[in-house]
Amino acid sequence: MRFDVLHLRNFRNLATQQFEPSPRFNVIAGANGQGKTNLIEAIYLLSTLRSFRKQKNSELIHFDQKNAQIIGSFLRAGMRREATLLINQRNKQIRLNGKPVQKISSFFGTLNIVLFSPDDMSVLRSGPEKRRLFFDRMIFQVIPAYATETKDYEKALKSRNRLLKSEQPDRTLIQIYEEQLVRLGWKIMTRRRNFISKIENSFQTTFFEIYDENLAAELVYKPNLEANEENYKENYTAAFEKAYRRDSFLGYTSVGPHRDDFDALLDG
Repeated sequence: MRFDVLHLRNFRNLATQQFEPSPRFNVIAGANGQGKTNLIEAIYLLSTLRSFRKQKNSELIHFDQKNAQIIGSFLRAGMRREATLLINQRNKQIRLNGKPVQKISSFFGTLNIVLFSPDDMSVLRSGPEKRRLFFDRMIFQVIPAYATETKDYEKALKSRNRLLKSEQPDRTLIQIYEEQLVRLGWKIMTRRRNFISKIENSFQTTFFEIYDENLAAELVYKPNLEANEENYKENYTAAFEKAYRRDSFLGYTSVGPHRDDFDALLDG
């Protein structure tokens, strides 16, 4: 894949900008506040539809405008493609070769990108939420269907949490959402476990090349619920049942893959 041209209109402090990168190595230099990071953010947004910074849509749009536009032209598998991201105050819309993308999950993987920034150090230093997001974004790009699965899981999770906060929770309705969480939760857990397994050798090899082949580096997936293909329904259902009284008191769901974590180990 080769990224050829980036057109920006009203994106952050970049009113109009065209960037044509070299096919090999590029250095973006300039004074503070000129928009160097904004340029990188635009390319990242075009790939993942999310920023690597905390942001609201309104913060992505030039202060005196109502919308912003990012257009990227790139070559992939010998075919010229153009992706357009339209941003307004309320939502984002993505188009591929001029046609609206109806199913967002089908777009992931179209424009692959790897970002490394100083903020990535917080993946290890901060809480589990940032580590889950870090790995989930990688999985999105490899397995587009994962985006839909996690989105459906979040919808069911929010519905269960909303019922838990009510004065008289409907246990029957809650169990319906629990069934969805069990089914989708197992998919998410399996995707994460398989992904870590697939990149493990590359992770170790790269670490040896960069640092020290005498030190063993390891990534470890730590699921909130332990289960296998034969017993996951029973284990997950039992976990929800056991946690129900506590969850009703807390007003949120305390078990499931939204509580997973990942460890990075050095010589254990």
